[in-house]
Amino acid sequence: MVAIDNAITVVSTRARDHLPDGSIMEGGPAHYIGTALDRLGHPWELITGQVAPVHVALYGGEEHYVIPSLEPIALPPTLPGPATILSPIMREIPPEAVPATEGLLLLDLQGFVRRPSTPELGKDVDLTALLARADAVKASPAELAALDSASRRMLDHTVVLVTGGERGTVVRHRGREWRVAAQPVRAHHSIGAGDMYLGAFAVALLRRQEPCEAAEFAARFTERMLAERA
Repeated sequence: MVAIDNAITVVSTRARDHLPDGSIMEGGPAHYIGTALDRLGHPWELITGQVAPVHVALYGGEEHYVIPSLEPIALPPTLPGPATILSPIMREIPPEAVPATEGLLLLDLQGFVRRPSTPELGKDVDLTALLARADAVKASPAELAALDSASRRMLDHTVVLVTGGERGTVVRHRGREWRVAAQPVRAHHSIGAGDMYLGAFAVALLRRQEPCEAAEFAARFTERMLAERA
């Protein structure tokens, strides 16, 4: 990988999403984070592995993902750039194998706590060492609940973005909490919304915005991107 000045390093997976209507489209967090960074004009470099088949199912009006086991992504000795985003979809980033980072470290919890070939999440997942290094963590309430107690305690030392879809996002930082409301958007689907959100949040942090301001920026950006799917 040839480093680009100021480029965000994205460690993630591209996917082929098999939708409930039988159609197949390009997806995965590598695709959607990259889409967000491209739209915001911020350079980025991707470290990835195999293209993953993902089956998208609808339960209770929400999208759930069934993903097979994936081979680990090969990582360099150091993750360069002002920020690194780790966004696995099925444990393809072994937490103990994550090398040192030159800049901020942002995690999407989703793929660290999922179980292969089922929409169910794991239980008592130990990410203590990795979370101790993180500058920001994005997760749903269910993903947070999949962590063991020691890992959840590590979250007290970082920015936590608790995402709730149409319910908005709760930002937790240094013992304080802010709620960022979601604005209604008509869109064909919301696949990749969280990935675009995390990419925009990373850019806002690098622009020296406070976490609550960065979360607001990311929410409004993601809504604009989703509105283009109407």
